[in-house]
Amino acid sequence: MNRQIIVAALALPVAAGVSPAQTDWGNALSFDGINDAAIVADAPLMPTGNAPYTAEMWVLVRSYRSYANGYNGFVWSVGDEGHGRLTTIVVVNHNIGLTHWNPDWDTGVPLPLCTWTHIATTWDGAVQRLFVNGSEVWSAGASPFDLRAGSVTFGKHDNYDDYYLDGLIDEVRIWDVARSPAEIAGAWDRTVDPGSPNLVAYWNFDEPSGDQFLDLAGGQDGLLHGAVRVQSPVPCVADYNHDCAVNTLDVLAFLNGWVAHDPHADINGDGTINTLDVLAFLNAWAAGC
Repeated sequence: MNRQIIVAALALPVAAGVSPAQTDWGNALSFDGINDAAIVADAPLMPTGNAPYTAEMWVLVRSYRSYANGYNGFVWSVGDEGHGRLTTIVVVNHNIGLTHWNPDWDTGVPLPLCTWTHIATTWDGAVQRLFVNGSEVWSAGASPFDLRAGSVTFGKHDNYDDYYLDGLIDEVRIWDVARSPAEIAGAWDRTVDPGSPNLVAYWNFDEPSGDQFLDLAGGQDGLLHGAVRVQSPVPCVADYNHDCAVNTLDVLAFLNGWVAHDPHADINGDGTINTLDVLAFLNAWAAGC
């Protein structure tokens, strides 16, 4: 099937697919799921004890690796292991997981393949909350934590050379407060000022080269251990079936979704599913994303 023929036959101006407000995201870190990591050896500004915090970042998973107990890879972890001490965002059973080595939560919130997803989690001293793309989707209460500062690890388990992530991470921000739903909704889709109040770590991985990556807020810099910088793209609406490739299978998947009025088929984001979404999708597909 010729992409240009399809679009020429529908030669009408169409809007691009819906994307986050920010479009120039610079670099992201790519992890191969085999032995890549990025490590901050010492991060003394991480919230400790039962202090409130917010951890947020963009994540794209290329494949679900298979590890013990249903784990598919660790996105980030901080601190030493012990009940209620480790702060970790993981992929487990193809879902977003939050673990403190008891409690360990499989939130049941899917983390789809080949899709940039913004994940934010807050702790206010009694309740852990999860936000996806700016909206709260899950919460649970827990006993007080005893969080410990220490190293910060991206792309694998903090204490073992295992649970490697096959995917990308970008725009990591750590706050020493539990950000409100309004604050998260107002900033998930854009960068922030490194001097923002209560921002204690900010890694955006936008260095042009070298093994060092910088903490723009707190000076807690780290080193790449196999992970590499790649251009951080906006979400690819043309990869409708989330297989990390744009081809005719996406056309079939989109048309099936469009007929079924799948909410994701509202490509132009106008709140309705109609022929304008078909045109918007085909334009994105012809452009390769």
